[in-house]
Amino acid sequence: MKRSANKLLATSAIAIALLASGAVFTASTQPASAEAGYFWDETVESVDRSPWIFEGTNVFGELARVPPSDWVRTLEKASYPTELETFVFTASNNEEQNINDWLHQTHTDSFLIYHDGKLVAEKYFNGMRADTPHRIHSITKTVLGMAAGLAVEAGELDPKKLITEYLPELEGPAFKNTTVRHLLDMTASVDWKDASSGYLDDAGDLFCAFGQDLSEKVEVCDTESGVKEYMISLSDRETLVEDGEVYNYRSVLSALLGMVIESATGESYLDVLAELWQDIGAQDPAYSELGPKRIVQTSGGLFTSSRDLL
Repeated sequence: MKRSANKLLATSAIAIALLASGAVFTASTQPASAEAGYFWDETVESVDRSPWIFEGTNVFGELARVPPSDWVRTLEKASYPTELETFVFTASNNEEQNINDWLHQTHTDSFLIYHDGKLVAEKYFNGMRADTPHRIHSITKTVLGMAAGLAVEAGELDPKKLITEYLPELEGPAFKNTTVRHLLDMTASVDWKDASSGYLDDAGDLFCAFGQDLSEKVEVCDTESGVKEYMISLSDRETLVEDGEVYNYRSVLSALLGMVIESATGESYLDVLAELWQDIGAQDPAYSELGPKRIVQTSGGLFTSSRDLL
């Protein structure tokens, strides 16, 4: 069934796209130039190559290419506000900083300001360019939500339905009352801990299932069983709360939602993503990480250019 992203885009507005690749507030070794007409233009300032851009090293497993749109949405540009050059604010470390220094101290790779339908500022660092795909980490979940919206609009996915209607293999205590809406809202009752423990325990096991060992658990990392088998293993877990009762951020719910979308549409999630990329007029290809058995990493495995996030 043909899907359309127009309604979704009409209700979505992004003012600033900022992709940071490292720790916040470490010392800057090479301050950026604040010369008028230089800082706020479409230039690349290279210091150290970011590990999070597509050409970097932090790519796990196989990557699938999502082609750009046949039509490209025009980004109208406007003169940048000169006040930004002298704007000072209190940062989270309670120190006054200007934007120039702050971007370097947060190891930012790209910085764009999109206001009133116009691109008013654009700057790239650390080997990144306007067309460079960058790992967008958990912004992948936002794209996933849009893909789910397309499937809902097409009548293929019903937020009120139990996820076991789409994935009957998940029958068990953990998911018996979980709906698609609970996945979207992250209010499912399954007891699962995210990355607050440093990618250990549950989060480490999920990344292992995707072939991404970030938890120093190499000896026990199971990548052979695959992601779907890992999800099935969760179905027997007990629940501590009722579905829909408590919001709790968990990447596993986004990974599970991607599988539900595939079952509901009868298509690969990559095909749904390609349709979304076509509808929004994406100017650059995107790349998605695949786990074993080509399961798409829908919780944090997408690479896009910054412009295509606007």
